[in-house]
Amino acid sequence: MKLFKVLVPFISLASILAAKSAPSALVTQRCAPCHGPDLNGVGGVFPSLLTSKVVKEGGLDAVVKFITYGSPPDSQSLVKMPAKGGHLDLTDEQIKQIAEEVIEHAVAHKPEQVARPKHTSKKGFFTKRFGPVVSTAIETNPTGIAYIGPRAHLAPLG
Repeated sequence: MKLFKVLVPFISLASILAAKSAPSALVTQRCAPCHGPDLNGVGGVFPSLLTSKVVKEGGLDAVVKFITYGSPPDSQSLVKMPAKGGHLDLTDEQIKQIAEEVIEHAVAHKPEQVARPKHTSKKGFFTKRFGPVVSTAIETNPTGIAYIGPRAHLAPLG
């Protein structure tokens, strides 16, 4: 019974935090189709909203302007965002709500850290790089004896 009393508040807090981190229906419907369900970008084509320089550093007005007018002409993005993300029925209030929420998610975003195994060094496993064996082939030597040998040899690359 004591364990139950301890776990219930913890579970309730965890569910509140999980619910808080999920994008709203508005953001899910209007932004997620291009930027992904977690807003972290899709396949290098549609950028992450969580790491976007405009979202992280521009402030609310800059994000609202970007959503309203779309990508600027000098944008280096592979795919340019159209005005209002192509949703021309978005109201000014909805745009502001989306901008506030995206900024909130970006501020809370903590990039995943790839764990480095303890047994590897920072320098790396190999100290020299070697080219691959491209293929092997059955070769015959001048006496007619067949053997399998590499067509390319391992050679230091640098």
